[in-house]
Amino acid sequence: MSARHAAAGLALLWPELPALTGADWPELRRRLLEHIEAMAAAEDDHERAARAGRLLQLVGGYPAVRDFLVPLYRADASRLAEVPDFAEPTWRDVALSLLRAVGEEGEPPDRARREVAALLGSDADRQRIRDTLVSAGLAAALELDATAFADRAEDLLRERPGTLNGLVAPLLEWADPLPWLRRHPGDVDWLADAWQIAMSSGRGVRLLVTDGAGWEAAITRELAEGTGVLSVVHAARMSEAKRIPRWSWPLRLTVAPVPGAPAPGTEAAPTREPVRERLRRQLLMGAGEVADLVTSVVPSGRWNRTSLLLVPGPEPAQPGGDGRFVEASSVISVSLSLDLRQAGQLLRERGTRHSSALSAVAHPGLSAERWLRVLLGHLALDEPLDTALWRAAQACQAPPPLIVADPRFLDGMRIRPLLAALPPGTPPSGVEGSLARALRSTPGSDVLAVVEETAARLRDATDRARHVPPRFLRADPVDRDGSTPLERITPYRDFHLRVRIAGARHAGPEPERFPTEALPPGAVHRLTVLATELEPVTPRDRAVRQAEIELPGDGDSTAAVFRFSAGPPGADIEIRVVVLCRGRFLQSGVLTGRVGAPEPPLFRTEAVMRAPTEVLDLMRAHDAALVVNRNGAGVSLLAAHADDELQVFPPENLSSSQEALFGALGRMAGSPESVGAYGSPGSAQALIELARCGRGLRKSLFVRRDWENDPLLRRLRDAHSISVFSARPGAVLPLELIYDHPLDPDAPLTLCPHAPSLVDRPGCEGCPERRNPTVVCPFGFWATSKVIERHSRLRGGDPGYALAQSPDPQRHACVLDPVCAAASERADHNDEKAWTEATAALTAEAIGTPNLATDWAGLKDLVHELRNRHMPPGIVLLFPHSGTDSGGYGVLSLGENDTRQVMDGMEFLFTGDGPQPVVLLLGCTTAGADSLLSDASAMLLGDGAAGVVGTLAPVLARHVVPVGVRLLRELRARAAQPGGASLGEALLSARRALIVEGAACVLALIGFGDTDWELHASPGTGVQ
Repeated sequence: MSARHAAAGLALLWPELPALTGADWPELRRRLLEHIEAMAAAEDDHERAARAGRLLQLVGGYPAVRDFLVPLYRADASRLAEVPDFAEPTWRDVALSLLRAVGEEGEPPDRARREVAALLGSDADRQRIRDTLVSAGLAAALELDATAFADRAEDLLRERPGTLNGLVAPLLEWADPLPWLRRHPGDVDWLADAWQIAMSSGRGVRLLVTDGAGWEAAITRELAEGTGVLSVVHAARMSEAKRIPRWSWPLRLTVAPVPGAPAPGTEAAPTREPVRERLRRQLLMGAGEVADLVTSVVPSGRWNRTSLLLVPGPEPAQPGGDGRFVEASSVISVSLSLDLRQAGQLLRERGTRHSSALSAVAHPGLSAERWLRVLLGHLALDEPLDTALWRAAQACQAPPPLIVADPRFLDGMRIRPLLAALPPGTPPSGVEGSLARALRSTPGSDVLAVVEETAARLRDATDRARHVPPRFLRADPVDRDGSTPLERITPYRDFHLRVRIAGARHAGPEPERFPTEALPPGAVHRLTVLATELEPVTPRDRAVRQAEIELPGDGDSTAAVFRFSAGPPGADIEIRVVVLCRGRFLQSGVLTGRVGAPEPPLFRTEAVMRAPTEVLDLMRAHDAALVVNRNGAGVSLLAAHADDELQVFPPENLSSSQEALFGALGRMAGSPESVGAYGSPGSAQALIELARCGRGLRKSLFVRRDWENDPLLRRLRDAHSISVFSARPGAVLPLELIYDHPLDPDAPLTLCPHAPSLVDRPGCEGCPERRNPTVVCPFGFWATSKVIERHSRLRGGDPGYALAQSPDPQRHACVLDPVCAAASERADHNDEKAWTEATAALTAEAIGTPNLATDWAGLKDLVHELRNRHMPPGIVLLFPHSGTDSGGYGVLSLGENDTRQVMDGMEFLFTGDGPQPVVLLLGCTTAGADSLLSDASAMLLGDGAAGVVGTLAPVLARHVVPVGVRLLRELRARAAQPGGASLGEALLSARRALIVEGAACVLALIGFGDTDWELHASPGTGVQ
């Protein structure tokens, strides 16, 4: 072994020497100190080496010291030599480390150890000293004498039943033992014996140190080898409880990037890989080997909320490109440095920076890859994070980790709370049994196989939970006190409706419900409730009421109470309730009944637009929200909400306006050759006609309103993003076609010549024709100026199931690769081989090789094959012919005898738990049908698509196929930008780019689903 490594090892061993050398220590210490000081003062390495040799001679005569040093450094010398970049310390570094070790003798833990050694006498071995320190600190924290402590040891150390038939070691407070030792000197001799007897059955304890700031490393070192010690945790409240992200499984894992590291795919300048970059690479490899247990989360962007943040090296993680730090349940520095002085304060600062409940520094041993695999394996067995970190250190022959944590939430960083948080009916069967088998397994059994099987079931359950709301919208008729339920509605009297978000009514018994106080409470969300009275028909100004409620991280929301007036006996009651958060729709439901009936009106949930509620604060806010209703008289009601202001508009002549619009779209789509390039006479005529019709639609929706000066309408006009919910089948308004720029219908109109140069300048800043009412701007349509998020309730939907998936921290990226595509045979038949030319263009472009199918069966096989290769489709491009069959059911066809009924759905496109593809369904009127049996776009959304783009009008294949390929190209271009792009922003940008290229039919495209999905062009940009 190297003399320098041996001398460096002596610095690490210095705190142990009093116990290892016994009565010789005072004289030995004097002689060692003489050589250490001379070594530090030496001017050359030759003299330092000579002094180090004398040091080793002095301690080498003690077998206990020799037995400790040799296995620690000599046995691993050959393995250390194989580690890249491993360098021996310089002689100067060795001298300084010895000097520091001597200077730390005065730390309280060292004084306690020396005092225990003195009380026990020279015959006391090292383990007996350690166990006395552990047990005396526990007795001191409990304020018990030795006899009482021994009597209560059985109860104190009893393992708490964990879920899944596992056992969780108790977390017990440990205090400074010195005052206790001085008060009970006569009990010291047998205290360690009592402790070792209590631990003889294989039990363990987790020690919580509440008073040791500044001495965390020394205290951990002293307690680490105590009998039965499974972990040492230093108590700290580093973050607001509501800001701490909750634990997840599969584990949301983020490996922080190394500042200044070369970009992926570029050559690094250094010939040897730097230590931090090697650590990061090993950690990523370790995560990849247990992919079933983790979900990688990128360390930047809006969704940078993770469970386990690993930071390679001792330096702190850097903020993302947006200046924000990753929010993490736990942050762990994985470092080869053993210098832990002042580490406690640094860990607290990092925990605060990352809103964490636990902050730690851990040595990975000789392989960070193996360390992470072991850590994740223990977490998969329902162990708390603190014990999993210690077990990983033991398995990798590494020093124990240093941990500071908020003790309130330590037990929440396990699998158990995740099962408790799943909605009723979603926990997978067999999970408890399979984990129990793993926990009871004997050495040599295949624990990993059981763990992976369990992880797969939990992953499936988590995926199902994305659809099932843990809390539902409820509305109950109550008395005027706002809480007493009404048994019936009395004619001609007022009644009140209490609205809240609450847990499922008929959730099954939960005998081992995980205590929610052991979980971070989560943020409190402010929600807006809109209640629309549809029956009886009410004057417009009183038809819709609004109120605010607050939804905590757990439990029921506050309640909103609305007052209504009952009509005559037998009169119908119908009240629709919609809940929004920051301009985005969450849930809707309807209360129906009759006045005077013996039973109260019944409320049922109609639609769930967003099932998870714990990450509402991460959603982008929308500037405005529109709700489309129809009352009992058949009158449409359009409720607009922006900046806490609410107005209701009864559209007039809406059918006529829509017919005019669809007619204009149909003429444009039916003769694409006559439209031509942007700026041509045909293009100008088509866009001017659409602008006039779009202005007419605006006037129909917002009757007799001053579009320029009405405050709410001005907000709608200026809004960049709008969410729309159509509460009735068939109420899908073509809002994309509203034209809201000034327009003088009595003057000759021209098309703006400057638009092609303003594609990337929203608002047309600098355009000289910006407010000219005689110039039609292609960006004056809502389709080319606003992000529009649309949800539509369809008859026959499951009220307990979300209409569509919404992004969350664990799954928010859609990678637009690979591409799957299929087209109707009509795309080539008599259509100038449009599809053949388009697929050739797809292949020629640098946007990935498309995977093509010629029929529905082939498409199903293709998707199945890609998923088996772990390459699920990122985007599906479909050009079917749409129509109805003899039974009146909507059908999509790829060939004369190759049809698929819309009601059968396309679940085969969306199997698996990963991010689901975006679907471009570009056929004849594939969106906006008035029934579930006909609306293919809404059906695809319900089947699992991240988003769907459909058409509002009939289109010709030779026109829409090239446009679809160009649309895909534009979406991928936006997705390839640094950080990707949201689905809503990418679709908006693509429309703007295509309309000035002459593809005016993009105005006929309508999107469904959550616009917050992040699009990425390749897997490397969306996940680690």
